[in-house]
Amino acid sequence: MCGLCGGIGVGLLGSILSAVAWFTGPEWHGYLLQRDGTVLLFLTIPLLLAGAHCLDLIDKKREVWTSREKTDEVERDKKCG
Repeated sequence: MCGLCGGIGVGLLGSILSAVAWFTGPEWHGYLLQRDGTVLLFLTIPLLLAGAHCLDLIDKKREVWTSREKTDEVERDKKCG
């Protein structure tokens, strides 16, 4: 979840920094805002991919866990009945 939220946040922050750098020009903070905005924009996609991958792993783990619970219930029913 943090990867997805981080990806969205980094994308927004990178967009804001890039927009500020375009409007103010290099006189205010030099090329610092332009560089940082560009780096943050490029980090958006890897963070979103990492977050999506982690969510897939969590879903697979949850599926395995629920299937184990169902097989345990069936075995319990067979022993009791």
